[in-house]
Amino acid sequence: ARWSGYHAHADPEQGLEPALHDDARRLATGFPAPHQIEWAHASLDVLEERGGLAEVQAAAGAGADRLVALLEEREVPVAPRGSSTLVSFELPDPQGFTERAAAESLVIRFIPGAAYVRSSVGAWNSEDELVRLADLAAAAR
Repeated sequence: ARWSGYHAHADPEQGLEPALHDDARRLATGFPAPHQIEWAHASLDVLEERGGLAEVQAAAGAGADRLVALLEEREVPVAPRGSSTLVSFELPDPQGFTERAAAESLVIRFIPGAAYVRSSVGAWNSEDELVRLADLAAAAR
């Protein structure tokens, strides 16, 4: 399990003292199956047909930038970030927040062992979803 991902670990919060699952999950490598790679290649073809990757990347970044602005307006601390669709922000109960967000049909993940939740935001999100997520985060503080 030298190259195992966090999903193969019994407790992903203990990265410095990894212990693998006792069942077949310990064998997971994290590499995608061949058909998933083909799907990814096909999706890139579709994106190129619709105006090129540069336009799509700009739209994806704009969604994340919009969420950052909404969170900052509501005084929710946002983690430093580079050019990415990922937006991490700090909340007192990250795991509980992900459960409340799921109840509101918002998919977001918490980062084990940290005070952050992480959202993947882009052109695929509506303005309403971004506002709802920011409002929910503000209410959770």
